[in-house]
Amino acid sequence: MSSWLHSAHIPVVRPVEEPVELNDTVVTFWHELPPHRPATPAEIGQFLRKLHGTPPPAEGLLAALRPFVRVAERIDAARILADDKKFLHERLGDLKTRWKTATFMLGLAVVHGDPHDNNIVATDDGTVLALDLERFAIGPLEWDLTLVAIEYDSFSWVSPAEYQ
Repeated sequence: MSSWLHSAHIPVVRPVEEPVELNDTVVTFWHELPPHRPATPAEIGQFLRKLHGTPPPAEGLLAALRPFVRVAERIDAARILADDKKFLHERLGDLKTRWKTATFMLGLAVVHGDPHDNNIVATDDGTVLALDLERFAIGPLEWDLTLVAIEYDSFSWVSPAEYQ
């Protein structure tokens, strides 16, 4: 993934070597990052614009977006009442059903999948790059745009000026 993104001129972390498998665990080694800070909403937006405009790689490198990865496991692990877990599992089932028939106005493209300011950073020289490559996929562009909207609308973590 990292090699393809690099060849497409999308700045991302770079592995030092190919992954190594040890006792059924895959281990990767990465080049150390230069000094960096969390990306601003504007920088994340610029990164996503470039990523979303990148033609997809050869078939098979990127899977379809999986929007509900590990959600059931997180519900199960939560320290909440059994009735609340039941409610959340039912809601998750409903969302999975609705996802299958959802329509997206912006179309499908390469998406980051989890573009927040701990996964997209800016180096001191102004390079904005992705650290977390786990959720890159082919999916609706709206998926990458919802996180900052939630941070703005629901939590006020992003100011109106930053959101613009």
